[in-house]
Amino acid sequence: MINPRSMAVLIRDRAANQFEDRTRDVSEIRTVGQRIEIVFIDSNKPFGYGRDRVRILRDPKRHALTEGERVEVNGSAWESATEVLTFTGTGGAWSRIFYRTQAGEDYRTYPASRVRVITSATQTPAVASMLHYWRTVVSRLPSPGHGLRRTGSRLRLR
Repeated sequence: MINPRSMAVLIRDRAANQFEDRTRDVSEIRTVGQRIEIVFIDSNKPFGYGRDRVRILRDPKRHALTEGERVEVNGSAWESATEVLTFTGTGGAWSRIFYRTQAGEDYRTYPASRVRVITSATQTPAVASMLHYWRTVVSRLPSPGHGLRRTGSRLRLR
C-alpha cells in the first residue's frame, strides 16, 4: 500500500481525458523500460501504462491547518479539513486534502488551482483589534433589566 502522505499516483482516464487519484488502490509501482507497471490492491496482475498516462508525485509540501484556517475547494469551504499536501510535478501541482469523517480520516486530491487555504478575517491584526474593541463595549453594557428604564415617550417623525 502506498503512503498517501508521501506519494500520489494519478492515472489519466482515456474517456474523460482527466487524471484521477488512484493512490489508495495501488500496492506496487514498477518502471519497465518506457512503461510503468502498476499492481492494484484488488489484483496481483500488473497493468502497463504509457508514461503519458501516469503521474507519480513525491515529496509534497505540507500545510497543517491552524485555528482560523479553512480549505476551500471549488469555492466551498471544508470545515473538517485538517491538512493540505501539495505535490508538484511535470504536469502541474496537485493538492491532497485530509479531513475528518465519522469513520476516521480520509482524503481527496484536486488540481492545486482549485484549492486554496483561506484565513479567517479575525486573524488579521486590524480586524482582531476592532473585534476586541466591540467586545469590550458590549461587555460594559448593563444586563437587560438592570439600569435601563423605559420612559414611555415616543419619538415623533413629521
